[in-house]
Formats: sequence, structure tokens, C-alpha cells
Amino acid sequence: GIISFVLTFLTNNTCAFVSRLSLVSDKEVGNAMIISNPGIGVSTGLWSFQQKMYSGSGPKDDPSSYNATNLCLPYPSFVEPDQYLTTARICGTLAALLGGFTIVFMAFASCVRYRRIPWGAITAALFLTVLFEGLVFLFLRSDLCNTWQGTFDDGVSHKVESQCTLGWGGNMGIAAVVMWTITASATIYYPPPLSEAELAMKWLKM
Repeated sequence: GIISFVLTFLTNNTCAFVSRLSLVSDKEVGNAMIISNPGIGVSTGLWSFQQKMYSGSGPKDDPSSYNATNLCLPYPSFVEPDQYLTTARICGTLAALLGGFTIVFMAFASCVRYRRIPWGAITAALFLTVLFEGLVFLFLRSDLCNTWQGTFDDGVSHKVESQCTLGWGGNMGIAAVVMWTITASATIYYPPPLSEAELAMKWLKM
């Protein structure tokens, strides 16, 4: 359970959920679109992107002239979250909150006698966590991984066509789905509650 939560936390907060390759076009007079240059190909996450810095050599319109840093920056103002990105963010947050609460309740299972209904609620919450964690991958349907158009800080309207592949954060997300599924499946079996005498013996042995 704790491993699942850590994986979910990393998935939500990394700026390398996906690696992006993009092609940027500028809108000219008459709405004609011309290819200006490929984007620098930054890795992105649910809430931030990985900064790239110009290396100081090579043309500035060449992606190979930029090196990735370890700094995660929030999205600029011209990146407006669409329904898919918003849903992915909400589901990631719900997965962390719901999963975290269930782990706390499961931690007391060794010393608290849960009835069948509360135990069933824990199981249901874990399977909901699996669902929410899986819905984080709606990020791949967002504009950031497809085509979107907006006015950048330079005041020029650009069309950006992007292709995304899973980064290490996305792989952590897959691992989180698997681990939450294993945890949820393990709670399907309802352990019989301990008697008062058994609980007393258990505490004496601790």
C-alpha cells in the first residue's frame, strides 16, 4: 500500500510524465500556416514541465541545441488546461487522497476489529483508487499531446502539433495502477474479527 502511494505521488508531481516532440507553425496573413521550426521537445507532467536551456552553441531553432535541466516549472499562462488535462489532474489528486486514507485505515487492521461493511468500504475505496489512477492517462488525450493553437508570450498565434511517449513518470503511473490493483485484490478476502481474548494475547506478544 505504501509503495502504491509513493508511486502515485511521483506520478502526480513529476514533470516527466511524458516526453513530447512538437512541430510549431506560425499564422501569417490570410491565415496561411507555415512550418517555422520543431519545438525543443520538453518533457511535461500534470502540473509542470521540465526546463531546457540553450547550450550556447548551435542554431537556436535546433532542438539538439538545448539541454534538459533538473528544474520543473509551472505551465506558462498561454497553456490553458483542456477537459482531458483537467480530468487527469483531478483524478490524480483523488487517487492520492483516497489511496492515502485507505492505507491509514489498513494500518490499524492489525489492532482494530473492522466489521464486514467497513472492510468492504476499504476494498471499494481501493478499487476506486485504481480507477482514478488509470484515468490520469487521459493526459495523453489532451491538447499537449495532440494539436492546439494559442498566442504565445511573443504575441504571435502558433499552432503546435505534438506527439507524446510515456516518460519515467508515466511508467510510475503504470506501476501505481498495478500495485493498487494488487492491494485492492488482496482485501477482497474478509478476515474474521479477532475476539477480545485474541486481541489481548496479540497485544501481550508485542
